[in-house]
Amino acid sequence: GYVEVEDFAPALEYGNMWCACQEAWSQGTSWNNKLAKYCNYLYSVYPDNREEIQYWKRICLQHFKAYLEVWSEDEKQTKYLMQEQPFSVNYAVSDYLVVKLRGVFDGVFSNRGIWLKEDKVKGEKYINPLSLENGLSNNLQTMIYLVALKTMKAQKHPKLKSSKIKGVLYNVAKRPLSQYYPPKRRKGRMKQGKREGAESVRDFIKRAVYEPCTQDPDSNFFRIEAEITEKEIEEFEVKTLK
Repeated sequence: GYVEVEDFAPALEYGNMWCACQEAWSQGTSWNNKLAKYCNYLYSVYPDNREEIQYWKRICLQHFKAYLEVWSEDEKQTKYLMQEQPFSVNYAVSDYLVVKLRGVFDGVFSNRGIWLKEDKVKGEKYINPLSLENGLSNNLQTMIYLVALKTMKAQKHPKLKSSKIKGVLYNVAKRPLSQYYPPKRRKGRMKQGKREGAESVRDFIKRAVYEPCTQDPDSNFFRIEAEITEKEIEEFEVKTLK
């Protein structure tokens, strides 16, 4: 979901831009238009950062375009039960206390069981696939979403019949230019009083974002599948929620 911030923060707002693209694409609407609409909102909130917002918007356009080239066919073959689905579930903490679990499922799909899909954008230094996989059973948001899914299943939700909950698919995109030593735009050099060989912003983004993502997708997009049993979900409930 979207994260609100007081001052313009590129890393957080880039995640919101990505979320807008994911949401629109999963719903079969124009992700370009949804991104433009979200950035228009950012222009109104952060008028002094218009140029920076526009820069990250252009990066997101190329990044998401590359993502679709890599994953769109796989996505089309996935049997989704829910996509971008808001939920509000009554959850009994005890015999005397019932609370609401609220959120939005990025995706819930069927593959020999029920899987939760979580879409994330992370900087390079936060991406270690093995560490992410091992940490999912301790990730508070992921586990609460699985508790909500389990509760909805127990309440006979029509889209969650019969199959057991199998786990989570953590769908991670590496935020562009988050490397320890990110590529820089070529400035060219002065020759006879004129600058020659300078790289346009468009060409730089294509070289630094689109081309690496399409030529080496395994280093830029990660899908981490972690089995989390209903018993493990119940253990989390006892330790954390009850």
